[in-house]
Amino acid sequence: CSSPFDYETKKNDLVIIHEIFEGKREDPLPDTNSKFVALYQKCWKCEPDERPDICEVISVLNSIDPIKSENNKLQTNFDPKENEKCASTEELEDQDMSNYDINSSEYSHL
Repeated sequence: CSSPFDYETKKNDLVIIHEIFEGKREDPLPDTNSKFVALYQKCWKCEPDERPDICEVISVLNSIDPIKSENNKLQTNFDPKENEKCASTEELEDQDMSNYDINSSEYSHL
């Protein structure tokens, strides 16, 4: 299982930022609940008015049955070991992005 946007293969964060700006989104993992996929894809809409409000998000999340009826197993794609590799929100917030120029010729080939 790879990280969203295959982060490990990218040269730097700006490549990912540029791809997201151009509309790239991660591919849903196999066996991910279709209601959950539809919800997070709706949350990615470019226009804020097209995104669900918090009440709709909570409603959809509450309607998702975590037990898959086909095999009666808990549906999860969470791997605690993978999570340890991820940067925390605080670490990401501490990154200084002011020196990055997305219009730089370094990224024109993307």
